[in-house]
Amino acid sequence: MARAIQNTAKRTIEAAGADKVISPYDLGARRMAHAILRPTVIRFLELAFTDDATDIQVEEIQVKSTSRLLNVELKNSGIRQKLDLIILTIKKADDTLIFNPTADTRIEVDDTLVVVGRAKSLTALERMLRS
Repeated sequence: MARAIQNTAKRTIEAAGADKVISPYDLGARRMAHAILRPTVIRFLELAFTDDATDIQVEEIQVKSTSRLLNVELKNSGIRQKLDLIILTIKKADDTLIFNPTADTRIEVDDTLVVVGRAKSLTALERMLRS
């Protein structure tokens, strides 16, 4: 990963071997545009990614082979019903992403769940997915 100050430097940095190039100016410009066009989305993301404003967080948790939820469908997992968490995305072992997975989606080994909810519930889910 590398940082580019100018857009013209991105290609050079990638050619030198960086797998990800980030421009603070691009990020800032996008952030400003989103703040104008989607203020509620930005407010939610700010709440979810800062620890001081709320207990809501977004986390990614990898499913281990020892998980008690292995091969369980989301609708039977208790993630939504008992923990009050929302699964935004599941990244499969082959790097494909399942956005807004259906209730019939099975939890499989090496899946990475992107989850939003309260910190206490996220901690409980992490224990369930790792042991």
